[in-house]
Amino acid sequence: TTHAALQEFVNMSRDFAICVDEVNHFEHGSSGFKKFMDFMNAAGKSSGFRRSAAVQDELPDTYNRSATLGTTENSPSQLALDAGIRIDAGAQHRLMEIPIPTQSEGGIFYKSPKQSGRLIEGLNQAIIANQAVGMAPWIEYLESNTDQLSKRIGVHMKNFMDRKYRGDQSTDTVKKRFAFVYAAGRIFIDAGLAPWDEKLLLSSIWELFISCDRARRFPPVISKTASNLLEAKRIVAKDENDQPLFRQNVTKNEKTSATQSWVCVRTDAFKYLNLGETDFKTFRAFLKDHGYLKKHRDRNSIRYSRKHRFGKVSMDGFTVRECDLKQIARI
Repeated sequence: TTHAALQEFVNMSRDFAICVDEVNHFEHGSSGFKKFMDFMNAAGKSSGFRRSAAVQDELPDTYNRSATLGTTENSPSQLALDAGIRIDAGAQHRLMEIPIPTQSEGGIFYKSPKQSGRLIEGLNQAIIANQAVGMAPWIEYLESNTDQLSKRIGVHMKNFMDRKYRGDQSTDTVKKRFAFVYAAGRIFIDAGLAPWDEKLLLSSIWELFISCDRARRFPPVISKTASNLLEAKRIVAKDENDQPLFRQNVTKNEKTSATQSWVCVRTDAFKYLNLGETDFKTFRAFLKDHGYLKKHRDRNSIRYSRKHRFGKVSMDGFTVRECDLKQIARI
């Protein structure tokens, strides 16, 4: 796929949604992923494609404001990792990734796998019956309500943004993108064209937002490590001396009576679980940088003692809330 071909593809879809299937079929390696990133940036920025002054008569500059929807078996963050490319914060806000649940978790429909065939059949029939049917009345509705749209969009976006969610400093930027989609859906409902209600719209877009934000905040290698630790904790993994690799601690808030579950992970747990020294350093650094580690006398680690049949030994570990560990694992 040449750069010029991508430009013309974007031009044909100017100001509309651009759909790209199998993003991972771009050339392998850093050059292929960089080409995809250039494609994404040009499609979504008003500056568009700038061309040489010598060809302006035949090929003038283009200006686009298009949203790109793409599918891929490998996530963009994984493609970047394989290509050795670091996605900066600005690119993350444009390249938003929404992971699809596994088949056992419902797949693209977020439903039981047994329902997938019926849903796909119904979707195909609905597409044939309704393709482009709603476009004309939708445009007519927007044109007849232009003086009210900005205010209504702002109100709906604020309602979405006011919903509580624990994120990081970039979460609100991502949240605004989904808030805008929610506002568009609400106006579509007001136009009498939507087959869904406000409750379903909100719950669906909110779930996609959370999935997207977690994918941005927790890279694949970090999520996989957290998932492995939770599974090892579930089966009560132990070392060669029959000592557990994890220690559970529950604290209680005296005012609210709410309880909080903490997990102390032994430093050497990674060795016994064959996760590797690099995984341990990467994972612990991630927890520290994002403020997930519990402080122990101003230190991020804790030393505790265990008794076993050979006597008493001291072990190092770090402590993290179990709910945070589940969130990092995208559970």
